[in-house]
Amino acid sequence: STSVTGTYSDGSGAGTYLFTQGVTLNSGGVWTAASGAGTTTFEGGIINNGSSFNAGKTSFTVNNQALAGASPYTFSGVVTLGTAAKTLTNNCTGTITLSNTTVALTGPGNWTQGNGSALMYKGSSIGITGAVTFSTATNTVNYYGAAPQTIFTTTYSNLTYSGTSTGTLAGNISAGGNLTVSSGTFVVTGRNMSVTGT
Repeated sequence: STSVTGTYSDGSGAGTYLFTQGVTLNSGGVWTAASGAGTTTFEGGIINNGSSFNAGKTSFTVNNQALAGASPYTFSGVVTLGTAAKTLTNNCTGTITLSNTTVALTGPGNWTQGNGSALMYKGSSIGITGAVTFSTATNTVNYYGAAPQTIFTTTYSNLTYSGTSTGTLAGNISAGGNLTVSSGTFVVTGRNMSVTGT
């Protein structure tokens, strides 16, 4: 396994890096990886209780994994879920931010929002071909792009659009919690939407 209390830095983002066991950022730990051509691959999940986690192009493969811990995560590169039928679960009690403006989350794997988790998504759309679970109790998915975004077709718990452009439904959606449109334009034309929160 890998334990970081100091600083892990990939300044160029040019290489390829594989972690077959779990990675833990302890209190004070810093993870910095550039958004270069290289990819960091995780097979054992991450626990982040450190000061800062900023990753570039990232892949999660082989096993079911979780992003856990109390500190936030930022992925500035594309995140690929590379193994079909394997699930990456957001169990972080901080916020996970996918800040790449292309298709920032893709691959044949599955993504699950854990209970009470939060995901900030800046990508133009979501490209996962596996299962996407955004309906877990009290979790929030927030689309916050400065360019047009396509809102993924699924069942949400809490759905927020805080972008400064347009968020357009790709298909029919429902939200078991709340829908919040705090800025920009949320476009539902030609789609069906059900919101049951209070």
